[in-house]
Amino acid sequence: MAEILPALAQALLQDGDTRLEPVDSGGRNRYGCTVEPDPELLQLGSSTASTISEAGWQAALHMHGDWLAQGSRVVLTDSVRLIHRQLLDLLQCPPDTRLCLTASGTDAHRLLVRSACNDRMLCLVMPEAGETGSGVAQALVHRGVARIHQYRLRDQDGRPESTEAMRAEIEPWISAAVRDGLRVLLVQTDVSKTGLMAPQRALVDDWRDSFGDALLLAVDACQLRMPPGRVAVRLAMGEAVLLTGSKFMSGPSFSGALLLPPGACWQTVTEAEQRPGMLLRWAAAVREMQDLAALPEQAVLQAMRGLTGVISDRLATTPCLRRYPTREPEILAGESPKVWQQLPSLFVVGLQDAQGRLLDEAAVRSCYQRMQFPHAAAPGGEQRVLIGQPVWCGQAQGKPALAVRLAVSSRMLVEAVTQDGGQASLQHRIAGAMDKLGWLADRLG
Repeated sequence: MAEILPALAQALLQDGDTRLEPVDSGGRNRYGCTVEPDPELLQLGSSTASTISEAGWQAALHMHGDWLAQGSRVVLTDSVRLIHRQLLDLLQCPPDTRLCLTASGTDAHRLLVRSACNDRMLCLVMPEAGETGSGVAQALVHRGVARIHQYRLRDQDGRPESTEAMRAEIEPWISAAVRDGLRVLLVQTDVSKTGLMAPQRALVDDWRDSFGDALLLAVDACQLRMPPGRVAVRLAMGEAVLLTGSKFMSGPSFSGALLLPPGACWQTVTEAEQRPGMLLRWAAAVREMQDLAALPEQAVLQAMRGLTGVISDRLATTPCLRRYPTREPEILAGESPKVWQQLPSLFVVGLQDAQGRLLDEAAVRSCYQRMQFPHAAAPGGEQRVLIGQPVWCGQAQGKPALAVRLAVSSRMLVEAVTQDGGQASLQHRIAGAMDKLGWLADRLG
């Protein structure tokens, strides 16, 4: 193994794509992340990506060291089994759950379609690309897919689509496909890139009752901003679940998974899982999940309220920042989420000038980049801040509008609870980051 396994920093870059590779002199990749821990960086960008934490680095280092010590490729298979056991336990999944690790959420979507293409051609109904991932639609192209439809989650003003609007858009697609002898694969979000669970559960239940076995259900839970027990609830309802360890759980980018419930509707699919880079990134993500699961519920609730409260307060009082609305979280039948898990951890923010006009694409992207570097003149400007990559959200002046995202991650909650003065320090830093963001928006407007 020593002859073929590079040092940890290099190994963590394997089995992904060029988005993991450094692109600037500071060692940052296209997500603004370094391969090694960067504790001085305030990470509010877990809706997109996070730099590995010290705890995650140590977990990956331990696995990497085991491989070097044992000197056999067999140990990679042992590591796959370990990650499987840990994930299924943390997500409270039943023992008959079928799990396949993938390099990314996009790869998990590709496996999903292979699993769904059983005895009939498919009609695929999925979220629009801006809410799930730019490469997902292409990944779902398959010889067994006859039609692809993409539904909207927000209207032209950036507000969540109503139940009536979603029914009017999606139901005719399902009806026509079933009438033509196709099986429909409906991909839901829980939650999307802008924090929405869609379609609304009442609609999904209606369609399940109406179309029966002609409708397969899957959920894009790649943000993993959901109670762990919800994964088991969805599996029990016969739904496939796609997730990653790199969003709310703040592990390194490119760690995906597909979970399939038992039953003949879903074919078992496999992919090579003995991939060093992917396994090391999953080891780091699992450590983040374990650290969060070990915390007292009341302490996490206090931390979540404190951190999200700072963001909400600044959004309400900073003229150049506009908060996009979301929906109240839905609770599924059979689940009992903890209180903190029902609080929103992802905020979609429009940047606007003093007259309330949303900034154009170039200005929003410039603001996103400038947040990552010190600006002595800006309030709170000395700190480096990683926020979520801009996403399209509604329209402004008749053109598509870009918004940035701010997100609380599991790692931030762990830091707030376990470090002396951790919550107060994080709240102070977040307030400074919000001031910096508002200052940049004002200057670029």
